[in-house]
Amino acid sequence: MPTVYFRDERYQCEDKESLLDAFLRHKVSIPYSCKTGDCSTCLMRCDHGDVGDSAIKGLNKALVVQGYFLSCQCFPEEDIHVGQVDDFDLFGHARVVDKTMLSPLVCRLRLQPATPLYYRAGQYINLRNQQGVIRSYSLASLPAQDDFLELHVKRMPNGALSNWIIDHISVGDGIDFQGPNGMCFYDPDSPDARMLLVGTGAGLAPLIGILRDALHSGHSGDIHLYHGEKDFPALYLHAYLTELQQRFDKIRYFPCLDMDSASGQADVYYGQVLEVALSDVKDYQSVYLCGSPAMVHAGQKQASQSGIPLSNIHTYPFQTRDLRSPENQSQEPPADGKRAGEK
Repeated sequence: MPTVYFRDERYQCEDKESLLDAFLRHKVSIPYSCKTGDCSTCLMRCDHGDVGDSAIKGLNKALVVQGYFLSCQCFPEEDIHVGQVDDFDLFGHARVVDKTMLSPLVCRLRLQPATPLYYRAGQYINLRNQQGVIRSYSLASLPAQDDFLELHVKRMPNGALSNWIIDHISVGDGIDFQGPNGMCFYDPDSPDARMLLVGTGAGLAPLIGILRDALHSGHSGDIHLYHGEKDFPALYLHAYLTELQQRFDKIRYFPCLDMDSASGQADVYYGQVLEVALSDVKDYQSVYLCGSPAMVHAGQKQASQSGIPLSNIHTYPFQTRDLRSPENQSQEPPADGKRAGEK
């Protein structure tokens, strides 16, 4: 079994066990959240040894060069020496320049970073408040057109950061952020691909960024966007997307509501968003799935079984843990000042 050296201690990592799981088994307190490589909360630094390719997938090159990796995706095959992250390397500072409620539950937050940020629309950043709570939010902004970072923050039950953002943060306030990271963004090498974009909840945010990037890049193929929600008020960009499809013949917008929330709206589709969106999935060349993990994983499976290569199926599941329960929210953050959490 490989030995992991951390904080002047030695830990044994079992066969096919991730470094994160090994630490948790040994009662070592380190920050983590999704355990699937989607949020970057569990970043660590490798001082010596090989962490494997899976541990650096999706990270920006600057972090990889400095030795950072995802501990939840690291499965050591040899002895390694690791350390914790350096805030100076990972966190930048931004100021809130706009805060607008797009619906009763979704807030549009625009941030001005202290220094220019290179990113791709659809990637995500991690926000951190003064109590050290960290959450991930996708970027709806387009760097070629916007001088701010745009996030769509949905209020979650007992959400430590979403409720703080919606209820307490104001224009002019500062906030720390980490990133960008993620592999869910527009592919300019397929300018004529027929694109399918499917999102639930605030999973619409990265799809808006990807859609805008495609239009800016002169994409010539059809783009169909499906947004699934429980009721009509939750379709928080309904007017914007309706107007967009009127301006561009290549864009079709499909607002989808659960059958049990039938509202009598004439311009919406009723049923689970995947059932509506994937009826003719084989006709698409590129598929983007963002939002609830159940929807994303089911959509990925169905699209793959329909013959679409996995390399053309781009996903970002909004992973959550059980930290929204009141008993967990009342706990103090661990000594390292970070706590896992929500989208």
